[in-house]
Amino acid sequence: MSAEDTLWTSGTPESNKRWTGGVQFSPDGSTLVYTKEGEVFIVDVRSRAIVESFKIDKLFAHAVKFSPNGQIFATGSSGGQVYGFSLTDRRLIFQLEGHTTYVRALSFSPDAKTLFSGSQDGTVRIWDVETGDLVKIVSLESGGNRTSYLRTIAITPVGGSIAAGWWDQAIRISDLSTGKLLHCIRTSGIPERLDFSPDGSLCTAALDSGTLLHIRNLTGEQPEIFNYSGHKLPDRVESMVNRTIVSKDGKWVISGSMASAVHFTRPFTRSANFVMKGISWDFDYHPESGIFAGALVDGTVRVWKFDPSVKNHPSRPPTPVRPAYSMNEDYDSELEFDDPYPWKD
Repeated sequence: MSAEDTLWTSGTPESNKRWTGGVQFSPDGSTLVYTKEGEVFIVDVRSRAIVESFKIDKLFAHAVKFSPNGQIFATGSSGGQVYGFSLTDRRLIFQLEGHTTYVRALSFSPDAKTLFSGSQDGTVRIWDVETGDLVKIVSLESGGNRTSYLRTIAITPVGGSIAAGWWDQAIRISDLSTGKLLHCIRTSGIPERLDFSPDGSLCTAALDSGTLLHIRNLTGEQPEIFNYSGHKLPDRVESMVNRTIVSKDGKWVISGSMASAVHFTRPFTRSANFVMKGISWDFDYHPESGIFAGALVDGTVRVWKFDPSVKNHPSRPPTPVRPAYSMNEDYDSELEFDDPYPWKD
């Protein structure tokens, strides 16, 4: 889709100069939260306005996660802190200390009373959301490889297990309550990002080798692994798959590469149903409202509305979307995609 296909754009000339970290919609799709370096922005989707922003870290804010009830959200930082915000009155409600480096993953329990935070320091910390107290520290097993360190993690929404991607090209599935290693899956590249489906039955893994893994039966005797290679290009760097999410309805596996291409695929299928170009960093999709938010290399966060079930090939362009809208008209005139027909193969 071209710049004219954009539903709206969030950002200002000053903020757009900075790298965008996490992007996520609230469960009901009414709010979009994204991070830029040490700031967190709350956007009202209906009015398309930034309604609040917070400066939380002098370095970077990374993972963003909403509670299942949508009342609070948490973000992790490169300094190891975890911050919690109330969406109702738009204020900081807790700051959790303990991790020694990047917080890569966050997950709430279904009742929103417990928060799990996973860090590159190799631990998962379990917190009481109401009191901010540390309930437990779980140390993840690295399979005896002392030279490897944690690259990325994902925690099941039900809090039963955790998938950890390590620099020795392995994904290790562990029991979240004990840290005990359940499975070690050797991969063709370093895992850059992991995610679970809402029911925890599917785990996806983005690899720097250009492969996206679909994994199920994680806690069984033998996990089932499927390789999606649609991102692979002659250039290895551009082939790197650096983002993956499973949609909130569990129907789509969405992945992004260093070639700024985002693929929508059904779980365990070999071809993409829908492809977008121009998305360089994090993204999120809200299936009920059909809106997609993605961070561009120019620092803006853009929102589109489309139906990924409609295949977007040259002979069948994407379903029409509303005209472009920018929160800052002066800056929007500078934003253009190189390719006005991003659905081309």
